[in-house]
Amino acid sequence: MSMTLQRAVEIVSQYGRIMKEAKEGQYFQATSSLPCSAARVKFAICRVLMDRIRLGQLDMETMESLVVAYSHLAFFVDEEAAADLNALTKNRGQDRENQEELGDMLKVMNSRKHQLSREIQQFIREELKERLDQNG
Repeated sequence: MSMTLQRAVEIVSQYGRIMKEAKEGQYFQATSSLPCSAARVKFAICRVLMDRIRLGQLDMETMESLVVAYSHLAFFVDEEAAADLNALTKNRGQDRENQEELGDMLKVMNSRKHQLSREIQQFIREELKERLDQNG
């Protein structure tokens, strides 16, 4: 494992600030605003979770916030897509075609968000089971 815990915490903190600083109505953000690739953000979240679980320090609030952070990566898309999707969201009530297009996109994005949420929850279950097995 090449990412240190300190680096993982830095990445998770930077990512958390990016999520908090999102402009109102800007549901989608450009992947270029991430502190590193989405894959490395995911890995950093997993690294933090692994350490907390290993030390028996994973409280419910931390776990829930990391699950939300991980699943929220579904709303980070390329810059052009973020601008287009945010424009659709902003103008959602203007015409029926726009509403349908936005509805379809939101279904896809929410499906992806739920998939990511299930993915990280499964990871947590596996890590907890491994810790229990080791501590027997």
